[in-house]
Amino acid sequence: MRIKEVKVYKFNELSGEAQKKAINGYITFLLETYTEEYASDNLKRAVNDSESMRTPWFAGEYVWDYCKDEILYDLNHNEQEYLEDGTID
Repeated sequence: MRIKEVKVYKFNELSGEAQKKAINGYITFLLETYTEEYASDNLKRAVNDSESMRTPWFAGEYVWDYCKDEILYDLNHNEQEYLEDGTID
């Protein structure tokens, strides 16, 4: 059996396109695991606004608009490693 080496990257080492993919993946994760009890105020506002506007398909855009600083902080300060294209290892 041959073992294949795979290079992994921190968020800030990714290309712009790969960072976008990582950001979208994180937003999807936030929405799929959303519970009001543990959500930040900004995330609650994003979800509530998308629901009140009856546009749940825009929830990810609301999350990015309201939580951009939180998301970028989380992605830059966690220990997560990514493949070159921005997917999670």
